[in-house]
Amino acid sequence: MGTCFRIVIENEFEWEDLSEEHFLTPAIWVWSFLLLVVLIMLNMVLAIILDIYNEVRQKVDSADSIFLFLRQAGQRVWHWNHWIKTPN
Repeated sequence: MGTCFRIVIENEFEWEDLSEEHFLTPAIWVWSFLLLVVLIMLNMVLAIILDIYNEVRQKVDSADSIFLFLRQAGQRVWHWNHWIKTPN
């Protein structure tokens, strides 16, 4: 467990000690372990991103179309000079 923890956290391990008796077994073990950990971490990051995306998507009104958005943005730009300026 200590070696696994050092591989994940520090990405440092004694390769000479691990491959001293047999080269192929620790090579397969280390590569499969690292691949598994990377896939789990990638899955966690994707889950976080998709969770935030779903929250934002639920807050957005589904009736708003791109044309309505562009019209509102155009109105904001058109009325830019009528905005009340804040005193400095």
